[in-house]
Amino acid sequence: MTRKDGWRTALPDGQSASTRCSFNNCPEEGWSTDIPGVGTATTKCNYYDCLKEGWTTRLPSGDEVRCRCLYLDCLVNGATCE
Repeated sequence: MTRKDGWRTALPDGQSASTRCSFNNCPEEGWSTDIPGVGTATTKCNYYDCLKEGWTTRLPSGDEVRCRCLYLDCLVNGATCE
């Protein structure tokens, strides 16, 4: 994940989703992803630290998915999401 710029993700149908970091700092502030034909999903870091505390994503439908880092290190141990 780039720390400030965001990224593009190629989708199976040939389109791409565009992600931009909030306040130029994805790991601490979160990000927003524009998904073609679906809408925008907005992610906020839990306690301003996505890589240790996890994140919460509000989907275009309004539902939320909360992810927590396993053993306070998402990069090494992964995350669990509900």
